[in-house]
Amino acid sequence: IPGKPMPKSFGEPICGTYIMGEIERERDENTILSRQMIQEMSPGQEKPVEIGDELVISVSDSYLQTTYDEYFVVTHIGTHGIICITKEAHESYDGQYYHFSNPNGDDSEPWLRTEDLISEEQLMYMLDEFDYTIYPKDTSVFGEPLPRGSEGQKVWILIHNIRGDAYYDPEATSYTAGYFSSSEDAENNKNMMHIDTYDWINRTGPDADRPFLYEGVFAHEFQHLIHFDQDPSEPSWVDEGCADLAGYICGY
Repeated sequence: IPGKPMPKSFGEPICGTYIMGEIERERDENTILSRQMIQEMSPGQEKPVEIGDELVISVSDSYLQTTYDEYFVVTHIGTHGIICITKEAHESYDGQYYHFSNPNGDDSEPWLRTEDLISEEQLMYMLDEFDYTIYPKDTSVFGEPLPRGSEGQKVWILIHNIRGDAYYDPEATSYTAGYFSSSEDAENNKNMMHIDTYDWINRTGPDADRPFLYEGVFAHEFQHLIHFDQDPSEPSWVDEGCADLAGYICGY
């Protein structure tokens, strides 16, 4: 049921930046690789992004300690953000909701739901929040991301059912709400961050059961992206502290 309220203690969000395959000692190497790619690639080598474009990204599965290819479709393009959802969800659109499957669910309880639902209206709202609140406020405090690829400083926001512990384990009490990976950015020559699909109906906007939760996740993960470009050698606890501060600065 899309609007079914969840208990406030159910499904605590965590950041996956330092558990979704990101290793601190690799960050300096990824910085060098990113800057080399930026210098070597001219703007004419990539075409500008368009709605409907498809891309394949090798994303992290922290539970199985591996990566897998996820297929995405560009659905919205803003001033600073590019929304991408899984191809499977894009093809499942029913006129109101995109359906993100949860293969290990049986609907016996909320954590074991068979799918997550996100509406077109929610995607447009979150892109507006990113364009007009999160991007300008985060960059005014923490600095700006490096330009990468044909879209420069724009951020590719990849929305999918992130494969952490909660994806597989029905006893999990928390889930990975988002993550940033410097290695993925370097490999794809894009500024990217990942956002989970769980329970958006009750975790976005001022009147939700968990108000502004995902808005805060957007601000948090974007700060990680900026922080890597500004100071990749920073200890993880400083980076995480700044990422938590980002949500507060943005009003969430």
